[in-house]
Amino acid sequence: SVKRKCLSFKNIVILYIFARKFLCKKQNQPLAGLVGGNAMLIDKISMDLLKALYKKDLPESEVCKLIGWEDTTQPDERMRLLLKEKLISTRTEGGVPDGAGGYEEGTVKRIYHIRPEGRAIVEQERNNTVDKWLDRASNLIP
Repeated sequence: SVKRKCLSFKNIVILYIFARKFLCKKQNQPLAGLVGGNAMLIDKISMDLLKALYKKDLPESEVCKLIGWEDTTQPDERMRLLLKEKLISTRTEGGVPDGAGGYEEGTVKRIYHIRPEGRAIVEQERNNTVDKWLDRASNLIP
């Protein structure tokens, strides 16, 4: 028969202290959810976009799929907010010159990438998730 080994209360407390000390940010560091000194709420779709950009830079077509942005000729409210708050930025690649100082339509590829401010918000969200699960686990102990 297989014996299951349960964690003792002492081991759970040690694990909790270890996780709080090494996985979570220190209390004296600035809160990542503060942008420009103001608290900023980010909706789920924007947070999903920030998490995707945290992993790698994305072309405009993939960003459109993530946020449901169908008409790229019109500005998207989420993208405008993220760009305005300097959480993400864009760069262009490629392009065939048209001879008039511009580029032929459809030849320029726009790439979105996350800035350090956006990375801080994603990392703060991850730390909050760790804290939430540690608190839930500690509440299960009688």
